[in-house]
Amino acid sequence: MSKINNWVTKFLDKAHLNTSRILITYICALLLIPVFFSFFMILEVAITKSNVITIMKSPYVAVDVIIIITDFILGYYLWLKKDNFLCKNHNYRFFMTCQLIGQLLVGNLFCSILALFGLISLRSTKKGWQENSELLIKAISIAFIFLFGICSVIIILLKVKNSR
Repeated sequence: MSKINNWVTKFLDKAHLNTSRILITYICALLLIPVFFSFFMILEVAITKSNVITIMKSPYVAVDVIIIITDFILGYYLWLKKDNFLCKNHNYRFFMTCQLIGQLLVGNLFCSILALFGLISLRSTKKGWQENSELLIKAISIAFIFLFGICSVIIILLKVKNSR
C-alpha cells in the first residue's frame, strides 16, 4: 500500500497538484459536470424529438438530476468557502473523506479520485495548520454524504426492481 501511496505522491508532485489546486479542480468538476449533464439532456431531447418531461419520467434520470443538483450546490458552496477548507487541516480532511465516500456511492469516479488525491496530498504536506474544525462544514459534509447515500440506495432498489 505504501508503494501505491508513494507513486501517487510522486505523481502529484510532478503534476504540481497541492491541496489548493486539487480543491480548485474539485470545485471546477462539481460545477462543470452538471453543465455537461444538462447539455446531454438537451442533446437527447433534440435527438429523440421529445420533451424534457418525457425524459424525466425515467427514475434513473430523476435520481441523476438530484445528484447533479447536489453536486452543483456543493461546488458553489466550496467556491465561496474554499479558504475555510484550505486554512484548516481538519476541515479539509473531514470534507474530502466524506466526499470520497459519497462520490463513490453515486458512482462519480472522477470526483472520488480527486478526493483521494486531496487526502494523499494532505498527508504529504508538512504544514502546521490549525486543527480547529467548524461545525457548519461538518454538518454540510454529513448532509451531502447522507443525500448521496439515499440516492445510492434508490439506484440499487431500482436495479433490483428492474432485474425481477
